[in-house]
Amino acid sequence: MWEFFLASLFIFVSFFNWMFVKADLKSREWPRAYFLPSLGEVIARGESLFWLPHAPAQKKPAYIEVITPRPVKRDSGQEFSLVATSGLAYDCKHDFYLFEKEADRQLPIASISKLMSALVFLEHNLGWNAVYTINEADRRDGSKLNFFPGEQVLVRDLFYSALVASDNSAIMSLVRATKLNEGEFVALMNSKAVALKMTNTHFVEPTGLSELNVSTARDVAKLVGEAMKDLDIRRAVLSDKYELEIINNKKNHRRVIKNTDSLLKNSDLSVKIIGGKTGYLSKAGYCFAGNFIKDDQEIITVVLGADSPASRFRETERLLDWIFQSYDWPK
Repeated sequence: MWEFFLASLFIFVSFFNWMFVKADLKSREWPRAYFLPSLGEVIARGESLFWLPHAPAQKKPAYIEVITPRPVKRDSGQEFSLVATSGLAYDCKHDFYLFEKEADRQLPIASISKLMSALVFLEHNLGWNAVYTINEADRRDGSKLNFFPGEQVLVRDLFYSALVASDNSAIMSLVRATKLNEGEFVALMNSKAVALKMTNTHFVEPTGLSELNVSTARDVAKLVGEAMKDLDIRRAVLSDKYELEIINNKKNHRRVIKNTDSLLKNSDLSVKIIGGKTGYLSKAGYCFAGNFIKDDQEIITVVLGADSPASRFRETERLLDWIFQSYDWPK
């Protein structure tokens, strides 16, 4: 009986000694002699017990921040003076503001609001070839009427009319074509603004007719950058004119809609325009936000509160000329 007990004790102690020596070898320490470990040592070495596998110590990966060289302003370059209330120029590739004036001042943005309406519509588009019947409730003043109650048109034609001609009634028809009510649609516009980090922007309706549709030049630049990523929006705003057919009007079934952006027709422009949107309200003044490219540099410009239709485009051209005369880009 005693022989059995002593033999069992010897095996137990030998087993513990073997485990602790093995743990020391793993930690590359010289093995020490053990008899019975203390309770504290058992607890301290608990992770080595019961043959549990140990994950090797993880080294934190070394992160290398890649800093893209920014454009450098020439010492001899003159400062630009913008006549409009607010504006900026933004270098998309280098995430760099080339020019700012009152860029965080909240102002009405008029029909530039339609870019946000277009983004929300595209997320809820039920089909480009869906037929929509114009409703009297869609009618909004402030732009030429291209459609009349009872006429049937394709949703695609409404979309182009809204962006090419800045058609307020067409925007309202698009809202109804999504099966959302106006309140739901505007809520989605504001949610989209939050997602785009347009922190000083708020919409109360989809067309831009309300002076309570407010934003800043900096936020508008974010909106333009997002909107011009979409090929449908880009195609529409770059169309000098758009022809459409009224499905159920045989006498006057063809209509031609013209763009409000006169820069599309300017052959003397030193840069390539890849998108833009106009806006006007008495409280907003004349506004224009555009997306341009030259020498592989993509620039977004925003002009808010110009004093005439021509001046918003003239200011934009002057700003673009100044940028490419005043900055050098890294090769």
